[in-house]
Formats: sequence, structure tokens, C-alpha cells
Amino acid sequence: MEIKLFGTKDVRRPGDLQILPVFAEEEPTFEGEARELWKELQKEGVFTGKAGQTHSSRIREFGTYRRVFLAGLGDRHTVRPETFGLAVAAGVRGAMDAKCPVVDLVVPREITGTDYYREAGKAMVLAGYRFDRYKAPDPDESRQPVELVQLVTVQPEEANLLAAHGGMTLGRWVNRARDLVNQPANRQSPSDLAEEALRIGRETGMDVEVLGEKKIAALGMKAFLAVADASRQEPALIVMRYRGDEEHPERILGLAGKGIVYDTGGLSLKPTSGMLTMKTDMAGAAAVMGAMGMAAAEGLRLNITAVVAACENAMGPSGYRPGDILDTMAGKTVFVANTDAEGRLTLADAVYYLSSVEGAEWILDMATLTGAAEVALGTTVAAGISTDDGFYGQVEEAARAGGEKLWRLPAFDEYKELNKADDADLSNAGGRTAGAITAGLFVGEFTEGKPWVHLDIAGPSWTEKPNPLQTKGATGYGVSLLVSLAQSLAVSRKEPDLD
Repeated sequence: MEIKLFGTKDVRRPGDLQILPVFAEEEPTFEGEARELWKELQKEGVFTGKAGQTHSSRIREFGTYRRVFLAGLGDRHTVRPETFGLAVAAGVRGAMDAKCPVVDLVVPREITGTDYYREAGKAMVLAGYRFDRYKAPDPDESRQPVELVQLVTVQPEEANLLAAHGGMTLGRWVNRARDLVNQPANRQSPSDLAEEALRIGRETGMDVEVLGEKKIAALGMKAFLAVADASRQEPALIVMRYRGDEEHPERILGLAGKGIVYDTGGLSLKPTSGMLTMKTDMAGAAAVMGAMGMAAAEGLRLNITAVVAACENAMGPSGYRPGDILDTMAGKTVFVANTDAEGRLTLADAVYYLSSVEGAEWILDMATLTGAAEVALGTTVAAGISTDDGFYGQVEEAARAGGEKLWRLPAFDEYKELNKADDADLSNAGGRTAGAITAGLFVGEFTEGKPWVHLDIAGPSWTEKPNPLQTKGATGYGVSLLVSLAQSLAVSRKEPDLD
């Protein structure tokens, strides 16, 4: 897909379809037959411009029939970039359905600021995503990709075009994360995930190191290996290092992504219905890998190290058991109360590695960690836990800027007490109550007191309810948030090359 920028009076070939975002209860800025159509629809109450409302039609103008797609933005005073992005995505979907390869996006004059253009660029890419690599080609396929979007605006400034291109790049990395999460487990082993990380490294020039079982054991990561032991798939410790600020080598953002490529629950076996989407238990890893690629693509002046402890939580004669006591890289011991609480064991070694070996200044872990987080907050909001108000505030603002929803859960000391064990330093399951909180605080025990935030994305990493930005399946949640966080911590960034 290509984007070009035009002023409202510039000469251009008209698109096959016009996307016309409209505010509720306000006169639109466009003229001609499209305006007459809007008046008629307004009078009949068919289209009022409320957020999410759409209407597709044909108009006859200058002797030619053209398609128009009206997309509601809601109240002008409360519109946000993500609202605009959703309207743009709906229009792109409409253009695909109508087989219109060239699209005009007529930006209302009230839409100003590069954030809106960046969100529009991202939406254009996300709207076209489909995971169909294992399906035979459909000769009756009714959709056609959009090839060119002509941004028509009263502000044809280069900064807006750059922002739209940046949004498109971000959208591609979100889609790449979606591909990883949608991939079935029989086609994605820990070594496959490691190979994708190496591929990202080759594409972007960042350093990627993959450690096998012997090197993992040499580091003392016995909790990680205990989870991996029952599987015939060898585990992989994936370490991605982007060094964008060589003048400040000590300023390192550490990211840990949960990388369980499939989770049976181990001996604490999940019910069948609970296993259907367990290929998605590496969504945290996918988000971290996508964000690393985007950070390198943007040339952020920040050092970032990402760690993924990739393995499968399977069943087998060598698997760990409820009642076992495990050692960890940090030297703390863990009583195994539940083998289905495996993600926090792998993350414990991963975040300690980030702190002690990589020297991360800030640590953020992202994981599909608990069903409790989904019960509490539903399927569109991630749960956040932190004992550092300053760093959490930055993450919360990054979520807002990235258009992703996040809600902080409490981290009072009494919750930490629930993770204590009689025969070991910690238990890997704190009981039935406050499950999302105790899981997150368990991981926090291994960060060596560094500024740390835990994000439980069990709910928003997958959706059963499609919308213009999203088909059923993996959402790529977390990529935008992490990129926004990295941008806020970076000294500066270079401008992307439009060529």
C-alpha cells in the first residue's frame, strides 16, 4: 500500500472510493453530491455521524458514478486519534469489499496533529490483515487490497505524511506479532520463535543471541528448565539487543515476553476448552519482538534488551510436579503448587537475567499470565501491576498514546504474603483470591528492586469479536504500547526514510 498527500485544491486522479469521516451533529467540510447525500441521510436519520456509524453509497458527479464511504467520528470535542483510526479502517475495509484499489481519504479540517495521521496510517495496514496462509485460494474471493491512499487535507505538510508512514510501519510490526500468535503450535516450536527473532535481527541490524539448553542450565535458570523438561521441544532463551544510544550504555529498557508456545497446564491439566487457544500463550513474546523491530526501524536513541524464555509446557515423565521445590537463577526457591502457573516461573528467570546480566535500568514484563485478569477486566483491557509509581505512570501514558487499554491493580504488601510458602521462599500459586495480582507480584520478586511494571494481557491478546481494525484471532496487543514507551524514554529519533 502506498500513501500520497494532497491539498484540497491539488490536481489528482480521483480515487475509486472516497472515505469521508464526519462529526456528529455538524456540517461536513466536503461539497458537491456527497454533501447532498449526507443531508438526505441526516434528514432520514440513517446516518448521524456518531462514532462507529458507517454508510456506503454511490453518487453521480461530473458524469461519473463514484463510491463514497461515510464514517462517523462522534463529538468533535471528544474525538481521539484511535476514533479517527477506526473510521479510516472501516473505510479501507469498505474499499476492499468494493474492489476499489485507489482511495481518497478526505481529512476534516478539524483533524490536526501528527498523532491522527500516524493512527490513520496504522489503521490502513491493520484493516487489511488476514491470517489465511493455511487456506486454499478462494476463486470467489470478493476482496481486493487497497493499493493507494490519497490523503486529501487542508494541511498537506510533510510532517503529516511522515507520521502516516510511521503508522504504516507500526501496523506492519503489529501484524507480524499477530502472525506469530495466530501460528498453530505444531508449526511454531521454541526454535521457530528463535529463528523469527534472528530474522528480525538480520532485517534491522540488531544483535540477537539464542541460548540452548546447556547454556540456559549454565546460567542457573532451573525454574525455566523445569517448565520445559516434559516437552520434546528444546527450550530457547532469546536475547535481542538494540543499541540506539551508545553515548549512554547504562540506559537500558529491559523487556521480557512470556514465550510459552503451547500450554497444556502440565500435570495440573487444563480442560479441553481451555486448551483451544493455548497456542497464544506466547503473545507477550510476540509483542516484545514486534516492538523491538519497530524501535530499530524508527532509529530510537534508546538501548533496549528483550528476553524471551521460550518453551512448551507439556506433559511427560520428566515433567515437574505439584509439590516440587525448584531453584531459580536468583537463588530463591519456589514451591510448585500448580504446574499450570508456569509462566511466572519462566519470567522469574527472564527478568532476573535482564537485571543481573543485561543491567536493565527499567524492566517491563508482558504475559498472557492469568485467567483471573480476564475475569476481572474482560477481553479489551490489560491488567497492570507495579511497585514503582513513576515508571507505571510512563507505561500508562504509553498505553494511552498507543491506543491500548490498561488498568492498574493494587500491589499492597498483604498480597505479597499470599505468595509465601512453608517449605520454600515462594509458592508459584498464591491461592484462589487475587490471582492476577499474586501472579504479577511473584514476577516482581526477581527484579532486584529495579523500576518494574508487569502487564497481564490474557484478555486483550485475542478477540472473538472482529471490528474494522481486527479480524477474529490475535490482536497484536502490546506492540503499540511498548513502542510508545520506548519513544517516551528515548533521547530522540531519526526521521524515517520515505523511500
